[in-house]
Amino acid sequence: MQITERIAELGIVPVVKIENADQAVALGKALINAHLNVIEITFRTAAAADAIKVVAAALPELLVGAGTVLSRKQVDEAILSGAKFIVTPGFNPDVVSYCVEKDIPIIPGCSSPSDIEAALSFGLNVVKFFPAEQLGGLPMIKALSAPYGNVKFIATGGINEKNFRAYLDYPKVIAIAGSWMVLPELVEKENFTEIEKLSKSAVETMLGLSISQVELKRESLNKATLWSDATDGLISQDLKDHQSSVITLQTLDLKRAKVHFQSLGLVLDFEVTTPQGIKEVQFKDHPSGFDVKLIEKK
Repeated sequence: MQITERIAELGIVPVVKIENADQAVALGKALINAHLNVIEITFRTAAAADAIKVVAAALPELLVGAGTVLSRKQVDEAILSGAKFIVTPGFNPDVVSYCVEKDIPIIPGCSSPSDIEAALSFGLNVVKFFPAEQLGGLPMIKALSAPYGNVKFIATGGINEKNFRAYLDYPKVIAIAGSWMVLPELVEKENFTEIEKLSKSAVETMLGLSISQVELKRESLNKATLWSDATDGLISQDLKDHQSSVITLQTLDLKRAKVHFQSLGLVLDFEVTTPQGIKEVQFKDHPSGFDVKLIEKK
């Protein structure tokens, strides 16, 4: 799987400015606990390379990238430290050509048609749209998508908990990147509990899970712990009056919800697909005594 495909599965990239590399592992664990297994550590501080190094070594399940990369030297530092991808704020031909030559995944910053055409000339079709909100936000991305139909965007800059869902609703946006769940003051104060809480909230907003239909046997009620945990208690709501054994969940994002639940150890039973994509996903968890079906909200 390509790096950008994994980023697309996760949907949200926390962008971190960290002053003390000793805080990096605890920060990474908070993101993992929130089921957000990706981080972009920016070269905005002298601690960036060390932070990448310690978190990449300690948490191999976390996809670690380097952001705000401005030079070949920083590319080398990032990759030697364990970064799996490079992100630049603008389109720097020297940095881009260096990464392409060395087969290093790079997501260049692009803010204009000229930038996008430069990226395409290097064989890159996933770009960072930055600064997104300041450049016109989603309407600007839609305008750029018209002549460049094969280009996908990661929107960053001015992205927050109130506006990110709208970006993800547009198919040309494969992910957003933001800092609201990993604010520098939270990292500095080592408030990793709050970081985990904000990150979980972001994932919940992205997935938008709700119960569409519940058919649950009474004898299954005491076996629902796994799914209750996986849905942060959603699946345990109002179950006492139901008699059969299928729960149907609605989600704003079926593909990402599928990946999310699989990452929690839940077992895919089957999926129904159409030419337009996945229509329905069903999981099996027979030890818990019931099946769970996912459908996308219309």
